[in-house]
Amino acid sequence: MPYDERRLTDRMIAKWSAITEGTRMPRSSEIVPDAFGDDWKRCTLIALDPVLWRSRLVFVGETLRNRDRTRGTPQILNDYNEGSLMRLTAARIPAVIVKRCPIVFGGAAPHGAKTMLYRAILLPVSEDNDRVDHVLGAINFRDISAVAEDEAPVETSVLAAAGSASPFMALTGGRIAYPTSRK
Repeated sequence: MPYDERRLTDRMIAKWSAITEGTRMPRSSEIVPDAFGDDWKRCTLIALDPVLWRSRLVFVGETLRNRDRTRGTPQILNDYNEGSLMRLTAARIPAVIVKRCPIVFGGAAPHGAKTMLYRAILLPVSEDNDRVDHVLGAINFRDISAVAEDEAPVETSVLAAAGSASPFMALTGGRIAYPTSRK
C-alpha cells in the first residue's frame, strides 16, 4: 500500500516531480488537473509577466477563487487585494525564479473577511527548463478568526512580514529580475 502523505506541500512536490520523473521542471502544458487530483482545487497556475502584479492567472482553484479580489473575475494578480492570501503568496515568486526549485512557507493572513492560518508552496514551471515562465502554487488554510488577537500566529517569512513593501518590491518596483542563464 503506498504511503498516504497528509501535507499538501509534500504531495505537491511529489506530483510535480512525477510529471517529469524529476529530470527537469515541467512545462505549463504538463500541468493538468488529473495529475493533482483533489489538490487541484487548492492550486493556482500563474503565467509570469516582467511586472509581477500583472502576471496572468491561468487557473485559480475553487477554494482560492473570488474570496479576496478587488474587482470582477480575477485575471491578474493585481485583481487581488494587497495583503490577501493570493498576493502574500505571490510575493514569494521572485525566490522561486532565483532558486529554480519549490519553496514552502506559511503564517497568518487575511482571506476575505477572515484571518487564515496557511501553508503554501510555489513550484517553478518552464517551457525550456531554463527560464521560469510560470509558477504553480498550492495553498492550504484554515480559519483562525476566533483566536484572540495576541494568540494569532506570526508570519513565518521576512518577505511576507514586510507585506507589499517587501525588500524585493521596494528594490525593483515590482519588476521580476531574472537571474542570468545557467548554461
